[in-house]
Amino acid sequence: MEAEGFFTVMKTPTLLQLRSGLLTLLILGLASVTVSAQTPTPIPTPFPTPTPGACGWARSALPMPIIDSAVASLDGNLYTFGGTTTNNVRLANSYKFDGTTWISIAPLPVALTGASAVTDGTSLYVLGGYSGTNVNTVYRYDPGSDTYTTLAPFAIATSSQAAAYFNGKIYKFGGYTNAPPSPTNALEIYNIALNQWTAGANYPASGISYARGFTLGSFIYGVGGSTGVGTGNTALTCRYDPGTNTWSDNAIADLPAPRSRVAAGAYLDGAVVAGGDAGGTGLASALFWDRASNTWSALPNMPKVYFNMNGAALGGSFYLVGGSSTSPPYTNDFQRLTCPFLPTPTPTPTGTPTPTPTPTPGICDWTPGPAYPIQISESAVTSLNGTLYSFGGRSNNVVVANSYKFDGTTWTAIAPLPEVLTEATAVNDGTSIYIPGGYTGNITSNRFYKYNPVANTYTTLEILVSPTARHGTACVGGKIYKLCGSLLESFPVNTLEIYDIATNTWTSGANYPLSLNYLSVFAQGNFIYAAGGFTFNAPGPTAKAYRYDPATNTWDDAAIADLPSIRYDAASAPYYDGGVLAGGTVGGTNSASVILWDPASNTWSNLSDMLGAHSKMNGAVLNNSFYVVGGRTMTFPNSSTDNQKLTCPPAPAPTPTPSPTPTPTPTPAPTPTPTSTPTPSPAQALNISTRMRVETGSNVLIGGFIVTGTAPKSVAIRGVGPSLAQFGIPDVLADPTLQLRDSSGAVVIQNDNWQDDPAQASQLTALGLALSDPNEAGIVASLSPGAAYTAILAGNNSGTGVGLVEVYDANPGANSQLANISTRGFVLTGSNVMIGGFILGGSNNTRVAVRGIGPSLAQLGLSPVLANPTLELRDSNGTLLVSNDNWQDDPASASQLTALGLAPSDPAESGIHVSLAPGAFTAILAGQSGGTGIGLVEIYNVH
Repeated sequence: MEAEGFFTVMKTPTLLQLRSGLLTLLILGLASVTVSAQTPTPIPTPFPTPTPGACGWARSALPMPIIDSAVASLDGNLYTFGGTTTNNVRLANSYKFDGTTWISIAPLPVALTGASAVTDGTSLYVLGGYSGTNVNTVYRYDPGSDTYTTLAPFAIATSSQAAAYFNGKIYKFGGYTNAPPSPTNALEIYNIALNQWTAGANYPASGISYARGFTLGSFIYGVGGSTGVGTGNTALTCRYDPGTNTWSDNAIADLPAPRSRVAAGAYLDGAVVAGGDAGGTGLASALFWDRASNTWSALPNMPKVYFNMNGAALGGSFYLVGGSSTSPPYTNDFQRLTCPFLPTPTPTPTGTPTPTPTPTPGICDWTPGPAYPIQISESAVTSLNGTLYSFGGRSNNVVVANSYKFDGTTWTAIAPLPEVLTEATAVNDGTSIYIPGGYTGNITSNRFYKYNPVANTYTTLEILVSPTARHGTACVGGKIYKLCGSLLESFPVNTLEIYDIATNTWTSGANYPLSLNYLSVFAQGNFIYAAGGFTFNAPGPTAKAYRYDPATNTWDDAAIADLPSIRYDAASAPYYDGGVLAGGTVGGTNSASVILWDPASNTWSNLSDMLGAHSKMNGAVLNNSFYVVGGRTMTFPNSSTDNQKLTCPPAPAPTPTPSPTPTPTPTPAPTPTPTSTPTPSPAQALNISTRMRVETGSNVLIGGFIVTGTAPKSVAIRGVGPSLAQFGIPDVLADPTLQLRDSSGAVVIQNDNWQDDPAQASQLTALGLALSDPNEAGIVASLSPGAAYTAILAGNNSGTGVGLVEVYDANPGANSQLANISTRGFVLTGSNVMIGGFILGGSNNTRVAVRGIGPSLAQLGLSPVLANPTLELRDSNGTLLVSNDNWQDDPASASQLTALGLAPSDPAESGIHVSLAPGAFTAILAGQSGGTGIGLVEIYNVH
């Protein structure tokens, strides 16, 4: 092992530490692209733009000189397949890189150069290439088993083609063909589920090779390449719409000059193009495409000229793999481009608006809790009556009986287990804790213990039917359900055993659909959920998930979505109204990634990464935080004393919105229905409110706003529910709760019932904003200028119903103002569309931009999004002033939005630009033809 530059090169195989995942798009080398949908970075700006002048390059070394390898990344690792090395030798050699270390993986079945690689989030796909002739082969690489599977071939054998993944399909376009030897413009589309290729619309060039492709949002982009005509290289860039099977030449600006053989890929909210060939001249220059402005700008040059290299984004940086400075020799250079994130811009008080990313509406944060008393992995963990308990486990590969309890501050030793035990589980019935099975260090156990927390004693209960370890366990309705696991430490089973606490007897239940161990199990409501798991037998480790109904003794595959990727031996627990899985083994190595299941949408979303990548650990929820106890690190057999704590706002990790943020206002709700919003005083310059149906999880009501100026701004925020009933609004939110968070996601202040805080209640009353129902929520806060804030309206105890959030400027005379606002939530139909109200003060007309966002939210992992938003703007009498379906339908308004930098990124999204006199107005966001889904309404005061 030797240190070289910014990471360590491993010449021999070793275990790798998995770095945090992120939502990135990776472009392959020689013409390919890949999307890895991993954990969103927990920063206020979800898709920041790089500061070109502040970006920098660092350089290190690959295991060998290489050009034209296929590159992609998955689950925090970067992969490179094949390529060409010194003396023009084609390679089958393949490697992976975790941000620190390179290690060899299984070689390709044949030596290939000029192939492409993409990922669907679970596996990697290596397409085409040259092996003495151009080939049409497709190999699927499984990182978990380090094996390849040959899939259906495509029609036209090519090398140096571009490829991209989107929504279950792989798109391969262009490339160099055999007969005649020339570039093709053909697009071929591979349906992963059907293992089938079909033809798509041809690329808008007579032929193209050495182009690069990448996916951003719902579109696929092609950049540069060689046409084989004249000087060969082209500056052409095109965008492909998979929904309509059409290419557009004007949706992305052409490169400033022709180039091919570049490294390129999606990066931040745009794309990087680095190096390449310009008509026989190598390039050191690099470019960044900013999607918002549709412009290319210069990045710092690479350290020297490179072409025929490939790249991918990983961990907030963009990496270039190999390349050639002359032809040959080839280089083993490994370069990293890192661009800092721009600080969140805020609108100035002048007439020129600065679009500002929406503040993060509640980030889930990991913090270190008090360390566990000993190094531990595989302990049995549960929480009961405000205390977390951990039993037994393995301490640096020694099985122990040591057990402890944790009150949120301090770990205290309790009576040890009657025997040493690891890989057991622990559940509770609200009074006692139950520990079935486990591994004694010699054999799997059939013993079953009950722990009494008051007496600090154990009782031995009726033995298990099957002695297992590594099983899953849940307690529902007075019964304990033990699922799957290993017999004799190595044989996975699919049995379900049910223990009746009242009768101290075991019976059999319906077998699980798969024989597994290390699966994640949690109970939620009257159901039990199981996900992931491991087995050496076919079909191997799994991402499958099922729901068990104790009432019918049946398993349901459709009731819970499968995991985004294969995962096992993770910590899991019910969290809020869903379930959380943290760490474990993903992609064949320890993971720090965390996913949350939302039952309302039946989708998994990414939360912030853990502080460290661990597997073989368990966890439980204590005081609204999820604790992960210990775990196995990558240095076997080391266990950990880590006690990692995840804390989420009441809406578990509502995902930040990708677009600029406007400001909320009291809405009389002119159209669908009137609201209880009080009439603002003339002194209130700009107030905002939003009314809609409040759901749970990521579908609570999330309102963002910006405070601009130089002085602190006093704001009053109200969460209204019960009093809406007097206006004839049905199904109101019975007990609203409010949280105010800053741009880092930290809670500034929160409230359930407005009279709970006498000082706050007094200020609300003095402002004339006292709420009419004691269950409604209210906050008064002095906020720093130049910052973004988020108000989150939810229902106490996961309640749902129609709610109203209002933000008032409580001191309009201060040298600061509420600038822009946005609100995100689940848009329904009828009176449950999204209604955003605002009041304009002063005596002069004001220019306002209103946007309705839906499809582009999908790039944040939100689902289901509002596919085709519509906007209406109405005055205080309910009169329709202007409406819009697709923002480009009105050329004058579209031109103004574009000039302001507020053009929506999807043609199906809505936008309005209008001049308004002082008064009250309402923006209504709905779905075309009764469509529903997660939507975002944004209101900009652009003066």
